[in-house]
Amino acid sequence: MDDFCQYNLFRKPRPALFIPPPYDKPSETHCERMQTPLLHLRATDPSKILLLCESLKDQCTMDLEAKINCYLMIEAECDCAFMAFFEVLPKLAVVKVMGVHALEPEIQLPTSDPAIATIGENKAGVNFAIENLPPVLLQQLEALKLDLEGGDIMAYPIFEQKHRNGIAEETSTLSLAVFIINSTRQKIFLKDIVQECFRFVLPILTSTIAFERQSKIKGRLQELLEIGRVLFDNLNDREQLLNKIMERGKCIFESERCDIYFIDEKQKNLEANVICNGKLVLDVVSKNQGVIGMSYTQNKLLNIENAHDNPLFLKSDDEKCAYHTRNILCFPIPHKEKVLGCIQMRNKFGGDFNVFDENITSYFATYVALAISQCEMLTQLRAKNARHDISNKLLLFQFDFREAEVEHLLNAQRHDLNGFNFPTFNSRTVPYHRIGVCMMKMFEDLNFIQKYKLERRALAKFLVLVQKGYFNHPYHNYDHAFSVAHFIYSTVCYLQLLERNVLTGLDVIALLIAAICHNVDHHGMSNPFRTVEESTFASLYSSSRSIMETHHFAQTMTILNSEGCNFLANFSSEDYSSIVSMIRGNIIATDYAEHLKHFKKQEILLTKNFKPRLLEHKLLFCALLMTCGDFVDHVRDWRTVRTAVAQMYEEYFRQGDLEREMGKVPNEMMDREKARIPLLQINLLKDVVLPPYELLVKVYPDMHFCIDAIYENITNWELSKAHFLQRVPSDATSIELLMGNQLSMTNFHSVEEEHHVETEESYVYDYDD
Repeated sequence: MDDFCQYNLFRKPRPALFIPPPYDKPSETHCERMQTPLLHLRATDPSKILLLCESLKDQCTMDLEAKINCYLMIEAECDCAFMAFFEVLPKLAVVKVMGVHALEPEIQLPTSDPAIATIGENKAGVNFAIENLPPVLLQQLEALKLDLEGGDIMAYPIFEQKHRNGIAEETSTLSLAVFIINSTRQKIFLKDIVQECFRFVLPILTSTIAFERQSKIKGRLQELLEIGRVLFDNLNDREQLLNKIMERGKCIFESERCDIYFIDEKQKNLEANVICNGKLVLDVVSKNQGVIGMSYTQNKLLNIENAHDNPLFLKSDDEKCAYHTRNILCFPIPHKEKVLGCIQMRNKFGGDFNVFDENITSYFATYVALAISQCEMLTQLRAKNARHDISNKLLLFQFDFREAEVEHLLNAQRHDLNGFNFPTFNSRTVPYHRIGVCMMKMFEDLNFIQKYKLERRALAKFLVLVQKGYFNHPYHNYDHAFSVAHFIYSTVCYLQLLERNVLTGLDVIALLIAAICHNVDHHGMSNPFRTVEESTFASLYSSSRSIMETHHFAQTMTILNSEGCNFLANFSSEDYSSIVSMIRGNIIATDYAEHLKHFKKQEILLTKNFKPRLLEHKLLFCALLMTCGDFVDHVRDWRTVRTAVAQMYEEYFRQGDLEREMGKVPNEMMDREKARIPLLQINLLKDVVLPPYELLVKVYPDMHFCIDAIYENITNWELSKAHFLQRVPSDATSIELLMGNQLSMTNFHSVEEEHHVETEESYVYDYDD
């Protein structure tokens, strides 16, 4: 072997024809970096090791092991060679191939075994006596018909490599052990041949092992995706869903049994339906007892190899079911910061649960948690729908309906209110008891009752029940609904939208119904609050982002379909469906988040190429009218604006108080102690109210007075900043300051300029009813 024990590659020296200048001399560091390291091989033939490395093209670790083992058997002149790979989790030494024979099943040796533990302590190798070998390893060697009597068994440790500046360096982490059986070579030669071999093949082995692990994980993930599909196809039946989970769990973890335990909060126990002596029985386990209890209470995964030797294992479980548990993989089912229960896998086929099984538990538990929670949600939704149907039947009784109120709307005198059909008319001046009469007047003035043969009594009853469907909230009440409806009515009249065929009578009917009903059964809370609160509304309308608006539409249809209220009954089924669809779209349009989603499209279609006869254009225009109508209280005179804003913030503050009671921090708009109303209103007018009105004015310039009113109110709010900063009296609330005499128009002129100069701040106005 001396001929190739050491070799170097030399370059032909270049003659020094002249002395290079100083700047052309390579630095010492550069020379050191570019110098090719010498390669010393004491026992290995370079051509053979190169041929071996060239042959290691397989993507299967076992095939690579067989080729390396064959090379070592030839070079070491031994009867057998094999490798034991060390795994960290669990702590095992795994033998998959002996010589060229693949083992089925693989041999798993605990690293705590005295024979295995000594391998990493001596880099020169360990000479084993036959009696010191682990029994399972000895049995396999005997099965290969090897002569072990008086034989020689050597084990050499191979440590992980770290490459630095192109040179491989050993680390202290043990990667594998190489066993050489009955070699005729000297020990020093064996050590060199093994060390030099794995200097080149270890990177190939480790990369292939990593590739196999990633492929295995990928396969498991694909199985999980299939599990997700199967589970979510069985959400209607909880028992059927659990059976599917257990079947798939046994397949993916390759285990004999899969049991799912759920927590009973009242009894403080974990319960599961398990198979015991061929029968399905209820198994109850205390949450502070056993493997399942430990996994649940500590919310952690437990991988137990020898179940009967573990103090957590309850042997009575095996005794009562005539079953023998070898190993257990138990893990929790987390969902929304709580633990629903635990999944227990028992008896893995072909060995113990490994690190791959542990890695996949979190994904499997997530799928199970989602499937179970969705199944429970569907069950709850069915129950809520049933309760909802009952509440619909009781709706009329809750409204305390009186027939005399219908007669009043039918027979009350229709006063000729000055300027009632103009947008500048202040609808807030109409007394509450006259709102229903004015709504009837709108339908009469537009000639809808006669033209479409609407049933007057049904319309009157519908309006009475809608009015009773509004609660006595500070802002989202029947007064606000009437303001929106009047804006729609007066805009249609002022712009002659019917006469110009911009809108049809059916469109306007749908707009008026949507306007008067757009907040019916409003509970004074915003959509984000309803979502976070996980209220009944959020459960009922979980598929819609506009929770409250969807509820308003549902309540509208409930009233319309009540006995004696469907004044649209004379329309054809096609026209009726069209009206209902437009009512829904118009009510949803009052959700500001929906408005933002469609605003750019509205701006393009309505300003550049508005064609009212196209359905899409018409729906976008109607949505714009609803959005502007919802903000109409901000384009009134200053006195009306102050009153409406005071009512609006009083309602917001109530929600903020409720959020504070729930342990949450309300945003500034909802916080009665921190809200700076003038600054909030300026941002509201500029960022929220002004854009839709500017778009409306671009389409119909005759509505420019709305823009004038907005800018005038922005000025008024700018002037009111100083008063809020002074806070006189000091103990006055924001609402009291807003409604105080100091903010009347006559006192604005006395406010000095320097008092209302304030640093501009940027606020995101969370406007949402």
